[in-house]
Amino acid sequence: YAGFGAGAHSFIAGDRFYCNMSLESYISSPPFCYNYDERKKSDKIVEYLMTSLRLIQGFHLEHFRKTLDAELPFEVAERLNKLNIKGLVEIKGGNIRVTPPGLHVFDSVIYEITEPLILKAD
Repeated sequence: YAGFGAGAHSFIAGDRFYCNMSLESYISSPPFCYNYDERKKSDKIVEYLMTSLRLIQGFHLEHFRKTLDAELPFEVAERLNKLNIKGLVEIKGGNIRVTPPGLHVFDSVIYEITEPLILKAD
């Protein structure tokens, strides 16, 4: 996703960028002045999962691999499989998405999926 304006954040090709927070510094900056937001690999994976699973179509594993140059961590895959069995996530043909019942408890689903990465130190 791309963010525009003071304080906006972007997540493009696995990297995070942000604009100056104050309106005054944003206006006085050169056009398209973004600051790189350094992230650990696990943080990039968490961000990708949170933003991609918000979409009705979810994400495809191949897109995940290409975007982050990483495989889906085992702990995440294991949790996704458990949520698939519960009917909160659908895994089909390499595509992963949150189901309509899962959308009703979306925050809990995301936390369940990403918890091992949030608690993990790179």
